[in-house]
Amino acid sequence: MRAAIIGAGAIGGYIGARLQQHGIATTFVARGATLAALRERGLALESPLGDVVLDRVAVTDDPRSLGAVDLVVLAVKAWDVEAALAAVAPPSVVLTTQNGVESPLAIAERVGKERTIVGLFRTPTLVIEPGRLRHIGGNAIQIGMLGPRIALLEELRPALQATISDDIFTAMWDKMIGMAVTTGIGALTRAPLGVLLDIPAVRDLVEGAMREAVAVARAHGANIAADHAQKAFANRAAFSRSTVFSTQRDILHGRPSELDTQIAAIPRLGRARGVPTPIFDVVAAALLPQELKARGELAYECT
Repeated sequence: MRAAIIGAGAIGGYIGARLQQHGIATTFVARGATLAALRERGLALESPLGDVVLDRVAVTDDPRSLGAVDLVVLAVKAWDVEAALAAVAPPSVVLTTQNGVESPLAIAERVGKERTIVGLFRTPTLVIEPGRLRHIGGNAIQIGMLGPRIALLEELRPALQATISDDIFTAMWDKMIGMAVTTGIGALTRAPLGVLLDIPAVRDLVEGAMREAVAVARAHGANIAADHAQKAFANRAAFSRSTVFSTQRDILHGRPSELDTQIAAIPRLGRARGVPTPIFDVVAAALLPQELKARGELAYECT
């Protein structure tokens, strides 16, 4: 198998390191400092599941030079997916890594359900410096198909230490519910997870937002129980109290974020099915000025 990783950041680097460790010929598409680091020093992954040190890796800044590959891993943010797909030759299979439900569904619509593997990665990984990653624990990876299952799933499973989901559509919603709620309210309050759980008024807000997200998911056909909100909330309580999720961190640091695909998607998808989402309406609208500023679409200062 030949694989290409489009985007060699935290998630792309983690996946690429594991694939190459498993003997799968892997080429990274990178740019800037990451491109230079991979060319000069290779890739290093520190992980409680076992370190990976790749002194030499195949890397390019031109996805058009890849030629035909068996697997393209789209390890870019949702807003870069279209450009990434347009720049590579049609692959046999695409592996998605994007958060939310809209982007994986759009990819499957474009390349075909039979050639789309949806990947859900709960592998918190930090970029210590370009080419050097630190996996800080947890390795809950799910992969699955929106159409008929293909043999490549079984090839990827051991390489990624993943589980294969028989209902990846519901699994996508399950992940999105937890991330949208804690990321959105965490960004709005500028507080880590423990604070959200400790203050009764904020905890009530989190629980209410969770119920809204569950209602939207069920309206779209996700096989999620009505009491899922309580269970998901309990799962969040098992995280470290200092947890700050990646999109929340991007918002807090003034970087472009996945506000639209993770948080604003809930009210958007709710409106499509006539499901009211008053809490998410406020959260998404309140965070929008910061997002527009981070993207250079709005300029303002608070003094």
